[in-house]
Amino acid sequence: MNTPLQGKVALITGGAKNMGQAFALSLAKQGCDIVIHYHSESAHTCTKYC
Repeated sequence: MNTPLQGKVALITGGAKNMGQAFALSLAKQGCDIVIHYHSESAHTCTKYC
């Protein structure tokens, strides 16, 4: 499936939890490549899904 976000790259700051994580997961599901910036080790969980 080809979506408008396929091939695009998004930089998500604060992607470890809450809204940042929700945005990262949502964009990844739509085909967007994600770069997550965080300072907490809990973000490692999010990177497994993206």
